[in-house]
Formats: sequence, C-alpha cells, structure tokens
Amino acid sequence: MSSQWDVDATRGWLAPDTVGQVATVPRLDPYLVWAGATGWVDLGGVPQGRFPIAIELARGKTAQELGGLIESNDWEGWIWMSSLYRHPPKGLEQTRFCAAHVTREFFAHLNTDLIGLIERFTLGLPIVTGGPVRTDQIVPDPAPLASAPSRGGLGTVVIGVCDDGIAFAHQHFHEDREGRKTRVECFWNQDDPSNPTAGLGYGRELLKSDIDTLMDAARRGDTIDEDAVYRQANYTAVARRWAHGTAVMDLACGVHPLRPAKPRQQPEPEFARPMIGVQFRLPGRTMRDTSGLWLEVQALDAIRYIVARAHDIAGSDCHALVNLSYGYIAGPHDGSSMLECALDELIDTRACSIVIPAGNSNLARCHGTRFIDSGKEDSMRWRVPPDCVTPSFVEIWLDPEQGDPQVQVKIEPPGGEASPWISLGNVAKLTGDEDTLCTVVHRGRGAKGEANMILVALAPTVTRDGERKVAPSGNWIIWLKNTASARLTVDAWVQRNETPDGFPLRGRQSRFDDDAYPRFDRFTAEQDYDGKTPSWIRRENTINSIATGRGPAVIAGWRKSDGATAPYSATGIDVVFGAPQRTGPDASAVSERSVVRAGVIAAGTRSGSAIPFEGTSAAAPQVVRLLAKGMPLPQTGKGPGQMAVQPPGSNLRHAVRKLAKRLNPAAQASLPIRFKTFNPDEYARRQAERNVGAGHIPSQDDDD
Repeated sequence: MSSQWDVDATRGWLAPDTVGQVATVPRLDPYLVWAGATGWVDLGGVPQGRFPIAIELARGKTAQELGGLIESNDWEGWIWMSSLYRHPPKGLEQTRFCAAHVTREFFAHLNTDLIGLIERFTLGLPIVTGGPVRTDQIVPDPAPLASAPSRGGLGTVVIGVCDDGIAFAHQHFHEDREGRKTRVECFWNQDDPSNPTAGLGYGRELLKSDIDTLMDAARRGDTIDEDAVYRQANYTAVARRWAHGTAVMDLACGVHPLRPAKPRQQPEPEFARPMIGVQFRLPGRTMRDTSGLWLEVQALDAIRYIVARAHDIAGSDCHALVNLSYGYIAGPHDGSSMLECALDELIDTRACSIVIPAGNSNLARCHGTRFIDSGKEDSMRWRVPPDCVTPSFVEIWLDPEQGDPQVQVKIEPPGGEASPWISLGNVAKLTGDEDTLCTVVHRGRGAKGEANMILVALAPTVTRDGERKVAPSGNWIIWLKNTASARLTVDAWVQRNETPDGFPLRGRQSRFDDDAYPRFDRFTAEQDYDGKTPSWIRRENTINSIATGRGPAVIAGWRKSDGATAPYSATGIDVVFGAPQRTGPDASAVSERSVVRAGVIAAGTRSGSAIPFEGTSAAAPQVVRLLAKGMPLPQTGKGPGQMAVQPPGSNLRHAVRKLAKRLNPAAQASLPIRFKTFNPDEYARRQAERNVGAGHIPSQDDDD
C-alpha cells in the first residue's frame, strides 16, 4: 500500500462548500477539522440531517436570546434548540452555554446571521466506527416542555444522576416497602428513538406516575417482573446483570426497604430523597463510545433537565444535587473546556451542585510532559495496539503563558515515511489509497480550551468492512521542534478508547511508551506514584479532564483496608486550595475494600442482586449521599450548620473538604505491620493534595 503526506492550510479538510465559511470561526473545533479530513467516516458519514453541537455564546448573549432569534427569524430549518434553553427554569435565564441540533446549512450562517453571537462550538457526535449508525432523528418541536406535577413533602433537595443503565424499577429506589411506588420522580431516556418528548426533541420521558403504572402492570403477586417493566418502557440499557448507572444511583441514594439499620449508623429515612435520572443517548444498542466527543451535548441537556424538573416537582427553591460519574483523559486540564465552563456557569446560578470523579487513569500511561529548549527537538513514543476498530487520538497542549505556539510537529509512522515538519496554521494528512490514515490539526487555539492544541488522530488499526484502509499498529513517534527563543513546555494526553465491560470489543486503549518509566515498585506491585523517575511519562496530572473546573466537587478513591489511595485514582498537581487554578481532587471516598476485594458493593440491575463496583465513579456518589443527608457543614455566611447542598461553587468544595480527614500517624499505627514500612513516596501518595485533596472521607458502610 502506497501512502503519502499532504500538508496544507486550506485544502484537504471539511467539505469544499464549507471551508471558507467555517474557517472564519477563530476558535474552530479541531475534531471538526479531523471529521472533514476523513469524510466523517468514523462519525457515521457526512451528516444528512441534524447533528448535535455544544455552543458557547459571546459575552452578553444568552441561550434564551438565541432561542428567541431562531423562532422569530424562522431559522428552525437549520438550527433548533430544545425547550430547556428556549424556556429555561428559574435562575438559568442568563446562561450562555447551550446545545443545539443543526444541519450543514448552519455553516453557511456562521459568517452572516450568527456573526457576533457564537464564541465557539464543538461537535457532539459519538464515534460509531465498526457499528451500525443510528437512523432516528431529532424531532424539532416549538412547544415548551410541559410541567411535571408538583408534590408536597419532597424537601428542598433532589438527587440527579446522569449515567448509562439506570434500573429505575429496582427495589432500592422504591418509595414504600411494598414496592408499589417509586422514588424516581422523573426519568428521561435520551436513548429511546421512538417517543420524542414534546419540547425535548428526542428521547422518552417517564414521570413518577408513568413508572408507578408500569410497575403495577408488571406485578406478579408480591414481586415485580422488572424485565416486563423495561420491555414496556422500550428500555434496553439494563438488559445486562450490571450497569454503571444503577450502581451509581444505588450508592448515591439507594435504600434497601427491608434491611435494618446497621450498627453505629443512623437509620435510613422511611422516605429517602427524591431522584431524577437521565439515561444518556448512546451510539447504538451494542456499542458504547468512551472517547467523550458526545458528552458535552448530552450532559448539558441532562443537567438542565434535572434542574427544570426539580423546580417543577418541589418548587423553585429546590436544589439539584447532581452526580456525573464520567471521566476522560485528554483535554486542556485547566478548567477551560466547553463542558467544564458550562458546569461552572450552572453551579454559579445556585440551582445545582455537581459531583464528579477524579478519574481512573493514574496507571494508564496516557500523559506525558516534555520540556524542550529553544532550537531543540524531542519526541514522544505512542504505542497503538492492533485490532482496534475505533480511531485513536493524542492531544498536545502548549503552555498558554508562552503566547502563540512557535512549535513544529512531525509524525513518524511505524515502518513508514515521516511527515514533513508541520507548522502553525496547517492540517496534514497521511493517505493510503485515498483513505486518510493519520490527521494532524495544528491550528493553534481552538474550541476545546483556552490553550493552543495540536490534535493527532489515527484511523482504526483493523476494519470489519474489508474496504477501508487501516493505520499500522505499533510505535508512532511524535516529534516536536521548539522554534521559539524560550524553553517550551508541552503536555500531551492520549484520549480514552477502551471497550466498556460487557460489550463487543471495539476500542483498545493506546498509550505512551518510555523505557525509563517505572511500572513496578519494590514489592513488584504496580507503582502508582512518579517518584524521582527520569521518564517523561507522568502519573501527575492524569486527573479527569472534565474535573478541573472551579465549581464541581471532585472525588478520588481510597482503599478501606489500609488507607492507601486506590492505585488507579488519577493524580492532579499540588496547589493550595483556593488558588485560581484547581487541578487536584477535593477529597477521596472509599472505592476499594482491600487488595483482594475489589470495589464496593452496589446494586445490580435486578432487585436482590449486588456486585463489586470499583473506580472513582463509585467514590463520587457516596459523597453525594452524605451531602444529601444534610450533614452539618462549615459556616458560609448564612448561619451555622449550613447544609452542603445550599451553597454553590467553591462553598460546595469547602463543604466536601470539611468532611475529609488526613490519615495521621495515629491512624497509621493501627494499620497492619507491613503497611507501616512504606517508603516516603508511597506515604506521600496517600497524603498529598494532588491525590486525596483534603483527605479521606470515612466509610459509611460497616459491611466488608
């Protein structure tokens, strides 16, 4: 197979009729450029109908204002926004971040009707390589979202869970011991293609009365046929014995209706907190996309829906406490990504608080840092596995304080010809028999963050259709040359790309590779700290790329048996809390029981089932549970004993940190003898701000 490199600033990307229009946007999404350069092949082909985007509007503009312009100017044919933005709930009228569903005609209006309105926008399409493309379309509906029935006695806090696979008929989410009523007040299945809810445009909504009716119809004596409930609801995401969303919701607010209170614990209330669930819209019934390209749109819609419904059912003073247990590796890691800025904005409205996991990529070898002197060049070895059906991505981020990026990049494929040096403003493609194998987007500051970013995207390393050419697996070398007069700092992250448990193998995680990287410690266990290694691959700053904003509370994981930080729990950068930039977690909660007993016990998808659930996704909802119980928290200017769920932003983070405790020497003395001999690096791992924030939040579960 012959291959060749083509480097050009204007040709070879996007469609010919959109190059001039889209190129006028100063902060263009580099993934949009990659999509155009590859003919959108990994996103289901060039969009023929509507596709989702996330938008940041210019300062002084609001999503509600844009919605009004769309309606008054009859723009619905090429851009549509749901009622969540056109008719926002109380407190969200001035928000600038929104989601929209557009056609390709949208590009033609960027330099005409939309001039001065849009600061940046990003694609919201999932990776569908190797799987069937969804054929259901968004149904634009000018009607507002109808109000949900209000209910008395719900209190001022509603727990919201945005996730995949929420078994809403599970026994732990019942309102009564007989299982005739649910505590799930509202459930939006974004994934249902057949019943678009008026005002939302896609997905099916089930209110509490709908769920109660489904459960009653499926009653078989004293039990509920939960399979029948989900069949009637056209809900397939919980067809497996375990689902991420069910475990998360159980840890956040599940109540066993028959189990007595545990010793030394307060009994659960007879009627626990009300819940609102959102099932994310997924690429297909048999595949999941872990790259995160779709999350900005789905999460924005989901959280605004939770706020709107919380106000409907419990009043405009109701506060939504939202768990978003998702994580990704690549990104700016400075709080400037689209989703992070949008979450900060929502938290600032005081309508909601958001809890996010720190991430599980500490050992993934997906972050590297290079310091390149003026006039010098250096390289990063990127190991791409065979049999990967999905594309692989590396994002190279440059220090924003160093001004315009005076750096050139060169890509050397395994066993192939290296590209020429690619300078700022150019897009490069490696093509083989007219198929794009590698794309390099070097256009400076884009829509993904404030800093300058270089995107390197590879085609899959295996194909199932027999026609598409694939990229070679093996070691790809990324060369960087510093053409500036000062030393250059470069941070690079490999994007997440593994296949979720229980699904056919598609993505395989690529990683960086370096002979100097220490994989094992002196006990032959995987080393989970950097220490004094000379390797450029770093565990430092592997924190979840949507968890570096200033508003959400970020939770790491620790091991109950010995107090150690979970080896996979991602690492930040040590900063003093309250500094302008936050790059570490706020606290850590239990995510492992012991070295040999993985995870914490959480509900399976059917009543009576349980399964160990590990990862920082298991730690975050436990903190949500504590906050929802209304534990006394530090004073916030409105009186002592302020509840955690009331103050916004940094006050929530202060509240979480107040719950945490450092493992002091007295606590260390009670540990098994072999854990008293860790070296200074191991001890620092469990004490450092970058790993555990303010410290460990004590376990609330006495079960082993």
